[in-house]
Amino acid sequence: MDVAKQIIDQRVNKILEENAVFFSDKDVERNCSKAFLLLGVSAYLDIDIAEAVQYLTDGGNDGGFDAAYIVEAQDSQLNVVLFQSKYSRKLEVDSNFPANAIEKAVNTIKSVFDPMERFHTLRLLCLTMV
Repeated sequence: MDVAKQIIDQRVNKILEENAVFFSDKDVERNCSKAFLLLGVSAYLDIDIAEAVQYLTDGGNDGGFDAAYIVEAQDSQLNVVLFQSKYSRKLEVDSNFPANAIEKAVNTIKSVFDPMERFHTLRLLCLTMV
């Protein structure tokens, strides 16, 4: 097994042990996935795990993103950091990021930042329901 994968797995397990209050799900795999996401968010934003929890959006209807960090910048522009993570316990093999996850994320970005795209998507939905 790759040393880097082992280190990440150890960090994920440590997050689970030290922050049990954030992991109420009975599904061990789901908790590991959430801990991996928290590791990524906290490392990228240089914050602690407790603070990273507030940026999680993981769950149904999340638009393909598991966490979002939004800060108003100068000149009324927004700085947006979107997180998407996939965690696999099978550390002996390489895993690929599912193409449909990327497609879903791209469609969400289009819908949020391009109002006409949202209109087009809603129109297509209405046409398929008829």
